[in-house]
Amino acid sequence: MNFTIQEKLLSIIPHIIALLPIPLLNIVLVYVYRMIVGNDSLLVENHTRNNINFQLSYQIYLLCLFLLINLIAFASSTFDITAIDLSPLLTIIGVGVGLITIGLLLILGLVITAILIFAIVKALLGEYIKFPLTIRFLK
Repeated sequence: MNFTIQEKLLSIIPHIIALLPIPLLNIVLVYVYRMIVGNDSLLVENHTRNNINFQLSYQIYLLCLFLLINLIAFASSTFDITAIDLSPLLTIIGVGVGLITIGLLLILGLVITAILIFAIVKALLGEYIKFPLTIRFLK
């Protein structure tokens, strides 16, 4: 389909909002934007709907990662180390989990940023977008 320049520019805004570093505010702002502008164009509606789905999905993934890391940290701190001296081993495990956590969060942040930049390019080209590994909350 041929979309106007205005429709293409309006479909970029939710992706730019998603680049802001305030997670829950991003979702609310894109949803409000969708309520104001989203029904005027199929392209804008598609990009806002998929952006909200993308943000909700990845917030859930980040929460699960956070809970998993806390579970591992809690489990490693509850070992009874009075019988044998495991403190150096637990320290190494704790540092390893911490480094892996920081690495995963950095990688996930870079992947999310790259996906949003790709979505901006798709919006400028007037193409529909479907984000990878996204749960469809809004249909």
